[in-house]
Amino acid sequence: MAKDVDLGPELEKRVADLVASGRFASRHALLEEGARLVVEYSRQLDALDAAIEAGAADEEAGRLLGTDELVDHLHRQLGKRSAA
Repeated sequence: MAKDVDLGPELEKRVADLVASGRFASRHALLEEGARLVVEYSRQLDALDAAIEAGAADEEAGRLLGTDELVDHLHRQLGKRSAA
């Protein structure tokens, strides 16, 4: 895998500015952090996709409350809190 990466003039300038400002110790450190953030973002998207699929499965199986049921449930819960 090639070690040199040409980011184009605009991104190269931003990288140089961030390194010059001291925010990153080197170009390598900045690119490493960028790669780490992309991996983390990808993990978060995967978790979101899984949660959406789980929610869709719950809906399909009838395990979700309707709006009226949800409001009633919340009122009961709030009533328990204020009574305590």
